[in-house]
Order: sequence, then structure tokens, then C-alpha cells
Amino acid sequence: MENIFIATKTIFNTIIQKAGREEKEKNSETGNKENELIVSGDGSWSKRGFSSLFGVITLIGHYSNKVLDLAVKSSFCKACISWRSKRDTPEYDKWLNTHHDNCLANHAGSAGKM
Repeated sequence: MENIFIATKTIFNTIIQKAGREEKEKNSETGNKENELIVSGDGSWSKRGFSSLFGVITLIGHYSNKVLDLAVKSSFCKACISWRSKRDTPEYDKWLNTHHDNCLANHAGSAGKM
């Protein structure tokens, strides 16, 4: 699984960088400053309405119509839920120190604000 993740992430980053270069070139050809891109953003949630725990946000280039960036937002982390009952214990404090950088919950608030 780790090898598949690394390979997929590498390919994704390569494609995103290529799309960014293409957008900059097309932006420059129209007389705009190369690094002042025009983009549109779009978001999607895993469930209808505003109660979803997961969402995806993308930025799409105006001239290339390609995805220039993507972010996965989550207000849920299974590990945090599992450890919740062990709060106020030395084991929890030790786990929390190592988990903070790997926590899957990267959004606080409503799904509509993702």
C-alpha cells in the first residue's frame, strides 16, 4: 500500500506541476503576468447537504481548464475517535504527541465552510 501511495502521489505531483506550467504559459501569452493566474474553485462533498465529514476542493486554470491544485478536507479521524476514551492518561499524551502531524482531521467547522 505504501508503494502504491508513493507512486500515485509522485504521478499526481508531476501532472499538477505540468498543468501549472501550461497555465502560466497560456496566461503569459494573453499578456497577463505569468504568476497572476485566473482560477476557479470547486468543491464536492461525500454526502449531499452540509453534514458530510469529507470534501474535496480543486482549483482549475482559466486557460488550460486543468486542475492546478487539490485539497482533501476532513473533519473526521478514526484514530482520534478510538483514543478519545483514554484522555487524561499518560498513554494518550504520548500518542497525541506522535499523532498530531498525521491526524486526518484537517478541518473544523461545517461542511459548507470546507
